Amino acid sequence: MKITVFQLNYIMPKAKNSEKWIEPLNMTMAEYEINNKNRISAFLAQIAHESSELNLLAENLNYTAERLMQVFPKYFKTLEQAQAYERNPVKIANYIYANRIGNGDRLSGDGWKYKGRGLIQITGKFNYQKMGELLKHPLLSEPELLEETYFASRSAACFWHKKGLNEIADVTTAKNFVEITMLINGGKLGIAERINYWERAKKIL
Repeated sequence: MKITVFQLNYIMPKAKNSEKWIEPLNMTMAEYEINNKNRISAFLAQIAHESSELNLLAENLNYTAERLMQVFPKYFKTLEQAQAYERNPVKIANYIYANRIGNGDRLSGDGWKYKGRGLIQITGKFNYQKMGELLKHPLLSEPELLEETYFASRSAACFWHKKGLNEIADVTTAKNFVEITMLINGGKLGIAERINYWERAKKIL
């Protein structure tokens, strides 16, 4: 089963240059067995939210001090501390991602180099290495490739397949869709928007 530009635009009306996404999405969905209405609907709904309708392929991190305290309360406990990092994406990434998910310390620059990228954001040196091995491409040395349509699509579909999300999506209940969201996001962030995309996808497909 393949999707069309018309269907993609219906699901994600704010998507820019949707024509360039059709081939890589159809190719990689087929490769990773996202190949029926249930699976495709859930997959497209999730990547629509994760990528702001295919428009955001790299983590921004250009936060105000107040927003830093909301998004990363573990790392920014006071306004004064957050103000030292606000509107400085490189400094923020190197701080919040230091010494975890395979990254070195703040001075290594790994946090910024391996920030979230792709349609389902791959984050951290360890995850870039693992995804690179699965896609048979050295993403550690070329992390920006995840901002290109081909690798952004393949990494998302590969992640989806490896997490066993196809089988969960086969049963089209709200509970299962929330479970998929939890496995992607680690929580229920944006669940209302994700469900809205899901309903649109099911309708048009």
